[in-house]
Amino acid sequence: MANYYISDLHLGHANVIKFDNRPFRDIYEMETEIIRRWNERVTPQDTVYIIGDFCWRTSSNWIQIVQQLRGRKVLIRGNHDPKQIDGKLKKLFD
Repeated sequence: MANYYISDLHLGHANVIKFDNRPFRDIYEMETEIIRRWNERVTPQDTVYIIGDFCWRTSSNWIQIVQQLRGRKVLIRGNHDPKQIDGKLKKLFD
């Protein structure tokens, strides 16, 4: 059982690929690779603290992404995350 800390994933934010010089063609490639790498490292017993700016998309997109990620997830909202998180999504975070 381990704790991990991550921030500024900006999933779904196409411009972040250019701004941060990320090596992806588009957001779908970026999301797929981030999910793959996350699940390669994180076990279901681990806790991941997401320290802001997780996702740049709608609540339904968040749910789809979060459900694919292993581990217990704790979200600390950043300035690019929504101020209100709906009930379905809230249940996916501790």
